[in-house]
Amino acid sequence: MHQKIISDMARKEGFDKKTEVKEQLQYIIDDFLAKEYIVQAVVEKVSVTENELKDFYNGNKEKFTTPEQVKASHILIKVNFGATEDEKRRPKKKLNSCWNG
Repeated sequence: MHQKIISDMARKEGFDKKTEVKEQLQYIIDDFLAKEYIVQAVVEKVSVTENELKDFYNGNKEKFTTPEQVKASHILIKVNFGATEDEKRRPKKKLNSCWNG
């Protein structure tokens, strides 16, 4: 409901006439139409049996698995006792450069 009110305000202020907004709206319309076409003109006319599904799955199991992942919530960096502030920052800078490319 709020979305309709805000979009009406945007139209009154001419946002729908701005070039970049019109382009984005056209993209959204095209995307919606393409999806609807696929659902109504393609998917509904396709028939796949249970055995065909099983055969496809068994022949392509690697496509349906997610590789094992590990998530680190903390990374501990050892710094010698009595290290200077600069010596303490160096490992963090090196680590950050690895993550940021």
